[in-house]
Amino acid sequence: MLSAAEDMIRRCAFTLKDMDVFVLVSHIKSSIDTANQERHGVLPEVNHTSLRKYTDKVINIYKQSGQFSMADGFEYAANSLINYSGKSSLLLTDIDEVFLLGYEADCRSKGMKANAFGAYLRSIRRIYNLAIKDSSTEITKAHYPFGQGGYSIKKEKTKKRAIKTDYLKIIRGLDYKYDSPIWHHRNYLLFMFNCRGMNFIYLSFLTSENLDLQQKTGQ
Repeated sequence: MLSAAEDMIRRCAFTLKDMDVFVLVSHIKSSIDTANQERHGVLPEVNHTSLRKYTDKVINIYKQSGQFSMADGFEYAANSLINYSGKSSLLLTDIDEVFLLGYEADCRSKGMKANAFGAYLRSIRRIYNLAIKDSSTEITKAHYPFGQGGYSIKKEKTKKRAIKTDYLKIIRGLDYKYDSPIWHHRNYLLFMFNCRGMNFIYLSFLTSENLDLQQKTGQ
């Protein structure tokens, strides 16, 4: 059981100096209890909703409504937290403020930007909110690790990456060999600009079947 306590301390090492000893003891005891239950094949009657299973439930709901990009976001977020925890059976109730602080520290140590892991955590927050409202789970507002008095999702201001209109006019007038790679690249750029800044990932999935006639002109 020492390994369970050691794992808990490792994940919380960056906050130990600020942690109340009673809080630390409580977290260590919880880790040891969970390890004991898993070793003997006994899971608690409550706190049994796993992140993986509940995320799959949410993903199915969003896919049924055609929100595939949102569904993908939930899957990526769950995978990220599960990989960090090292437990495929990670429970929603395991995701507390200390866990999230450890996850943030791990992401930063790997060079991940706040907006990147913040996007994952916003997906996890959505999953948590749905679980609280879902009568089939044991999750309550008391478990909620976000918001006032809990973990605050970080967000960094990004640098403006807009290109000047004069440069676009120059690019538009460049004469490239028809059907050459750079000719296509220029046209992709102009197409995304003309579509009010379409994301490249959406362009890459676009096919002629996705295009509809304009209702007013019929063109």
